[in-house]
Amino acid sequence: MDTGRKNVTVESEVKLQVLVDIEVIEKYLTTHGFRKVDECQEKDIYFKHPCRDLALSDETIRLRHRVCMNSGRHIVLTYKGPRENREGVIKTRREIEAYLTPDNASSIIEILDKIGVSQLMSFVKNRDIYRGNGLEASIDELKGVGYFLEIEAKEPHAIHLLDIIVRDLSSMTKPIQETYLEICLKTGRCIKE
Repeated sequence: MDTGRKNVTVESEVKLQVLVDIEVIEKYLTTHGFRKVDECQEKDIYFKHPCRDLALSDETIRLRHRVCMNSGRHIVLTYKGPRENREGVIKTRREIEAYLTPDNASSIIEILDKIGVSQLMSFVKNRDIYRGNGLEASIDELKGVGYFLEIEAKEPHAIHLLDIIVRDLSSMTKPIQETYLEICLKTGRCIKE
């Protein structure tokens, strides 16, 4: 029986709060070798552990429902380990993902609930995905909060490009170390549906 795909990776990314009209960021990306590949809506559900504070250990358990114009529907259960690099703008952490089917996603949530891993928070964002130069850039509208740009190195040689982009966009964006969950918990402004 196929239980779905599973991926273990190390994620290296930057997150920038957008301070200008989003069209300016879109133009920067398209004039610097990025191509828009998809438009998605994501609903993220975050969980809390019954015996330890995941915020203190800087870990995350997330279930993401993603519906995209080009790549279809995906449901992914993700574990994110503690950030390995807490200095500078680039954030690096271990990530384990398991792709689920619509049929088993509700069962997974029920199993987690039965062992005390309960839902902490959920929120929705719109995400436009761009790819180029070994990078994936996402322009995210975090509903109720605003726009952000996440750029992730998909190939090892592309990590140095993250610093260049941050410098290029320094007058139009602000580096953010917080996760979307941390932003939502802090502001209380994220929209669930």
